Amino acid sequence: MIVDLAKPGEAEAKQVNDLITNLANKGYRALGVAKSTDQGKSWQILGVSRCLTRQETTRRPRLTPPRLRGST
Repeated sequence: MIVDLAKPGEAEAKQVNDLITNLANKGYRALGVAKSTDQGKSWQILGVSRCLTRQETTRRPRLTPPRLRGST
């Protein structure tokens, strides 16, 4: 997990873990983003992004382009 990699302070670690838990409770997956400026010796958390699961992407109606519906 990103918190283990970046080893932030206690408050930041709690904030990130709470955010990830909150996203998971809503059915999202979370992607943590971090950067290193010293060839991976230390990492800084940049943020957490929510990701749609396959289920969510298949629930949305798909729009068919007019050329495939037979209209011109």
